[in-house]
Amino acid sequence: MGKTVLKAVPNKIRFADYLKDSGLSQFNSAIHKTVCAYSDCLPENVDTTGIERDLDHFSVEAMSLDTARKVMAAACPDGYNGFSVEAFDKIAQVFGDDCLIHLARESSVCLYIKPVKSGHVWFDRKCNAFSISDEFSYEPSLSMFRLWWD
Repeated sequence: MGKTVLKAVPNKIRFADYLKDSGLSQFNSAIHKTVCAYSDCLPENVDTTGIERDLDHFSVEAMSLDTARKVMAAACPDGYNGFSVEAFDKIAQVFGDDCLIHLARESSVCLYIKPVKSGHVWFDRKCNAFSISDEFSYEPSLSMFRLWWD
């Protein structure tokens, strides 16, 4: 059997080109899988032939706040269920660069935030930052904060 070759769809941007144009220069498997998980949120002019959304996605690879912002800006450029990339501004106010982000999709947008330093001042301010999501919790088994939008 030969390889299946996907032909370009007229008037559509190839998925790989869309990622590159979105500033995701450090493209890797975690980024690819996350953007695929949100394929139903991509602009209509992006060719998603052969790509399936994943409503139960968790990126096992943690990312910096800046990288997570870029990935979600590409994955959900128009936002989704009340989520917008401006949420990362609020997260940055609390954590600065002292956190790692695991991007997820639990039917809707979900972020897991892992503080880099314990005993940090962010702990006292966390409630102020997380009024941006519909759900906020601390997951002790993961040592991470969970934010979810619906």
